[in-house]
Amino acid sequence: MFGIVLVARDDAGVRGSTSLRQIFSRIAQVGLFHGNFGTDLLTSRRCDRFVKIRVVARHSVKDPPMNLAEYLPECAILTRAHAADWREAVRLAGGALTAQGVAAAVYTDEMIAAIEELGPYVVIAPGFALAHSRPSPAVNHTGISWVSLAEPVEFGAGENDPVRLIVGLAATDHNGHLDIMSALSEVLMDDDLLAAALDANNPAEVRALLSGAAP
Repeated sequence: MFGIVLVARDDAGVRGSTSLRQIFSRIAQVGLFHGNFGTDLLTSRRCDRFVKIRVVARHSVKDPPMNLAEYLPECAILTRAHAADWREAVRLAGGALTAQGVAAAVYTDEMIAAIEELGPYVVIAPGFALAHSRPSPAVNHTGISWVSLAEPVEFGAGENDPVRLIVGLAATDHNGHLDIMSALSEVLMDDDLLAAALDANNPAEVRALLSGAAP
C-alpha cells in the first residue's frame, strides 16, 4: 500500500491529507509541478520552511471517470522487468517514454541527472517512484510510462525503499499533466487493482486492469 490519498475538490470545497501535501511538496521543490498546479492552494511545512503547492483537482461526479490506460499504450508498459539499480530502472521508464514518442532519449539522461543532483526526490511513497524532470525541449508531448520490476531496487530513499513501480512522466508545461496525475492517484488508492497490475504478466494485462476490462 502506497498510502497516497487523492485530494478532491467539489461543491463542498477542498478535502486533503497531510500525506499528500508532503508528497506533492517534494515534487514542487523540483519544479515540475511548481506554478499553477490545480485550483486550490495549500501550504505544507518541510525542512523548517513552508512550501506552497497546488492540489490536483479531481473531475466532478458529472464528468466521465478517468482511465489511466488511455495514457498508456502497450509500448509504454514494461512488466516484470529487471534492473540492476535505480539508474537502470529509470532508463527503462525513460526508454518507454521514448518508444511511444513522448520524449527524446536525452530526457532520460535529464531524469537521471536530476536524481544525481537532488537525491531520490522521485520516490514519493513506499515502493513507488515518479521518475521525471522539469519540462524540457526534449519532451514532444505529455505522457507517462509504467515499469513494474520483478525485483525491487534501492534508490537510497530510506523507508520508501525498495521501489518496485516506476512511473515515468514527461510534461511540456506545468499544467498539461493534471488529468494523468489524477488518474494515477485513483490507481494508487486502489490496493487490489494496484497489486494485480504489479503482478501482471504483460502490457495487455496491465491495460485491461487499468481500464476495468479485466475479469
